[in-house]
Amino acid sequence: MKKLKMKLFFDHVCGQQANTDFIHTLVSATFLDSEQDMALENGWCPSNIWYSANTNFKKNNKIIWYQSRQSRINLSKYKKSKSERRLRKKIFDYNINYKLTKFPNFDLLYDIYRKYVKHKQYKDYMSKKSFLESYSNSNDFFIVYDDIAFSVVEICSKSLISHQFCWDYKNPDLSLGKFSTYIEIDFALNNNLQNVYLGPSYESNSIYKSHFRGFEFWTGRKWSSDKEAFKYLLDKDCKLNSINEITKEYENYFSLLSV
Repeated sequence: MKKLKMKLFFDHVCGQQANTDFIHTLVSATFLDSEQDMALENGWCPSNIWYSANTNFKKNNKIIWYQSRQSRINLSKYKKSKSERRLRKKIFDYNINYKLTKFPNFDLLYDIYRKYVKHKQYKDYMSKKSFLESYSNSNDFFIVYDDIAFSVVEICSKSLISHQFCWDYKNPDLSLGKFSTYIEIDFALNNNLQNVYLGPSYESNSIYKSHFRGFEFWTGRKWSSDKEAFKYLLDKDCKLNSINEITKEYENYFSLLSV
């Protein structure tokens, strides 16, 4: 039996046990290239961004794998739908052009990213420096839609990972995010890949991922196509209200233990 070289890490950031049983642990890992298929199939996802870029752990590892409620499109179960054909025609009628490149105009991309963050009213967003550090020295491909949107994707072994999609939302009726997923599916199929990974799936804004044929999500134990269970979990996510108190402890923990 071939011995695995992966390394698993569990950072026990905080918890309580006097009046309740609560344990908050960050789970991460490193894998060899030859272990990537196994990692993806077991719910791991690679990232060149971690909770803190200032840690020794991040400085010593360009790519860190993390666990989450991942979702994917199993391309062996994927088929085009009528709604997909209608949306493709709609985008074609609007004369929106797109190109695949490894060398995009990063100033343009960051401008789109800023508009996207503003529209979504996100409180946490990357500075231009962090944005360039994250994407300009990576193995990513960029699908750029004129000057209004872009998608960041990566081929990882036999799968395509969709890392990021941003657009300016000047015309929300275009459903450009969904269209971009169709383009990513095209790209994966043309390269004989097996899955398109759509990233972590939490809260109600992830429900659209279940609308694609071949949808599956990682429960932590298996890949499931149970859309009702997926919706239930997303609804529960929306009721959480004390996450900030947990994440504020990250930096203190990393510094205390020289992570």
